[in-house]
Amino acid sequence: MKTENPSLPIPSRSHMVNISVNAPLSIKERIIIITLILLFIAFVLMLAAEAWQSRKRELASAKRYLHSYVEQAKGHAMMSVDKVDAILRLVLDRVKNVSMPDEELIFFLQNHLSAIPSATSLLMTDAAGNIIACATTTRTGRVNISHRPYFEELMKNPSEALVISEPFFSEHEQGWVITLSRRWTVSDGTLAGAIVAVLPHTFFLKVYSQIVLGSEEFIAITDLNTRLLARYPEDPAKRGQILTGSTFEHLLQAGMEEGVYIAPSHDDQVERVFAFSRVGTFNIAVIAGLATSAVLGEWKRKILIFSVITVSAGVLLFYFLAMLVRNYTKLRYKSKYNELYDEVTKLPKYKQFESLFESNTFTDTKSDMYYPLMLVGIDGYNKMTITLGKNISDVIRILVSRLDYGTGHAKLIGRIDEDKFILLLTEPQRLEDISKYTEKLLDTFSMPLSVEGEEFIPSCTVGISLFPNDGNELPELLHNARVALVEGRNRNDRYHFFSSELNALTAHRWWMESALSKALRNNELTVYYQAQFSLSPRQLVGFEALLRWNHPEKGFISPAQFIPVAERTRMIVPIGAWVLQEACTQCRKWLEMGLFSGKMAVNLSAVQLQNADLLNLVTSTLQNTGLSPHHLELEITESAIMTDAENVLAQLDSLRARGVQISLDDFGTGYSNFSHLANLPVSKLKIDRSFIQDITNNATSRTVVECIISVGHKLGMTCLAEGVEHESQILHLALKNCDAVQGYLTAVPQPAEVITPILQRREW
Repeated sequence: MKTENPSLPIPSRSHMVNISVNAPLSIKERIIIITLILLFIAFVLMLAAEAWQSRKRELASAKRYLHSYVEQAKGHAMMSVDKVDAILRLVLDRVKNVSMPDEELIFFLQNHLSAIPSATSLLMTDAAGNIIACATTTRTGRVNISHRPYFEELMKNPSEALVISEPFFSEHEQGWVITLSRRWTVSDGTLAGAIVAVLPHTFFLKVYSQIVLGSEEFIAITDLNTRLLARYPEDPAKRGQILTGSTFEHLLQAGMEEGVYIAPSHDDQVERVFAFSRVGTFNIAVIAGLATSAVLGEWKRKILIFSVITVSAGVLLFYFLAMLVRNYTKLRYKSKYNELYDEVTKLPKYKQFESLFESNTFTDTKSDMYYPLMLVGIDGYNKMTITLGKNISDVIRILVSRLDYGTGHAKLIGRIDEDKFILLLTEPQRLEDISKYTEKLLDTFSMPLSVEGEEFIPSCTVGISLFPNDGNELPELLHNARVALVEGRNRNDRYHFFSSELNALTAHRWWMESALSKALRNNELTVYYQAQFSLSPRQLVGFEALLRWNHPEKGFISPAQFIPVAERTRMIVPIGAWVLQEACTQCRKWLEMGLFSGKMAVNLSAVQLQNADLLNLVTSTLQNTGLSPHHLELEITESAIMTDAENVLAQLDSLRARGVQISLDDFGTGYSNFSHLANLPVSKLKIDRSFIQDITNNATSRTVVECIISVGHKLGMTCLAEGVEHESQILHLALKNCDAVQGYLTAVPQPAEVITPILQRREW
């Protein structure tokens, strides 16, 4: 950035505070550090608790999985055993009642053996254990199985329950087998022997191998004494073992028929999740196990990752705390400095300026000598920041140097807002000297700057309050200087002195702003309507909607007082939308009642015209109220058009295209002229009341009115005269071919509830 600037000194920094750089940690700061450590510990404990809960959820999920798995295996086992047992029952029913020769008995067994595809043999024994018939051989009487434990159990058990043997090596079958057998009796109840189905020891394993198992899983079938009948994956060394002392044994002995638990495995002491269930009414049970290391494998990986992250976070936290303590004095100094001094200009902020003000010695002054406090506000600061962009800081520093020009006056300078600086002359001055100083300051401040090749002319407004007349404390003096600054901007003065009357005026404005912001929601606003009449013939052609404010304490407040406030605070936007809604609604009511067929005129301020949403507002209001656009007339002023001509004309063209009539209010008093009139989308000219009041005794006014009417008619516009109060005015207007009039002579503004009966009585 290249700048051109007179040789002016940068503001003195002689009043900088001496901030200690060796201050120990305060109690508050120690509490913060301890709190951070405790929060970290709480975070770690929370993670640990969540990890433990996550472990419990993983194990619970494994238990549900194994339980479902065992139920599926139990179903397969029950179906397989039921199928074999059904054949045994069928054979038993036949042989106990019908005596058959050996050949026929063998043939009978062979037929039923074919119904059990997995069986290797089907045989019958006598009560002594001698095989008397075998489906796979004709040799009988040579083999005795009385020494087999399952046969001994059959003989001891008086019931005919199915007995499933443990795996054993059969010399007869030349391999490992298991048997499913039942005892049988003859018709008189005498024990006759046993019916035995011989199956390979893999009978159950064929079923289990169809169920996909992980490397850490197993499934087994035991009898109710926990003797291992089958296991998958197969382990020959464990065939027929009894799981003595196992949790599974204790649970079966306790009478439980199913369950899920976690315990070390009986054989290898590996912790597993187990699920078991008895198979129907048979003397066998299914048990499955899954190593917890497999269940928690993914969980352990996550815990490892979380642990690494937590440890890393802890290291970083403690490193941060160590660096914080190590560099604390430097950080504290910088923080304290930034709290007291502006970063860009290095000027004292309000808090530090107040300290300097209080430490300043104000000597007794003569009656005409004062200490001036000046509030310097940069004009158009927001626009300036947008225009200058990154160069704004450099420009601000140059402008600050201009505030501190010369060496003839001792002063304090501070920055209290982005666009406001405060300046106190610390030596008493006469009023004329203060004025001269301020004018010189303004001239110096407004010297041109060259910013990146473009000339830039800054400007400011100064509000001045005087110590001790306008206050003895900085807050009071600053408040009064701010009031003076606002008033100076309102009057377009370069600088303005505070006065008690000004304070009262400002207080009234602030009250009105506050009260006006509540008026709409408190239903204090109402709309009055003033009738408009044509002159030839004289009849009602329209109404103008006029806003009125009836404050509950102050009574009726003049629109001339509150409308400027509403425009300055932009409250006119919601208020104007409400007036438009009310006026359109009332017009629609009178139209539906057949009392009125003209237009409803609603005023739009410059602020409303600059609102980009105006077109949508008018369109939606017409739709909501059901009023035709041809019955709506929007009144604008010449000055409102000139505020933002391009945007305003575009909106007015769009409104006119939709059928809304546009009228030009107070014509003849604004910035436009007859040459501009042809380019405006206006259908009606409203002649300002200032010309109408003098029309009977002022030739110039009559000439102006005549010219307005003539030009308006030639451009296809109608003309309406405002402020008509005497019949003589109407006569003059009629002679000049004025189309319509409006004023207190023809009708005063009144609320709708007063006008409606008048319309019904046809008194207009």
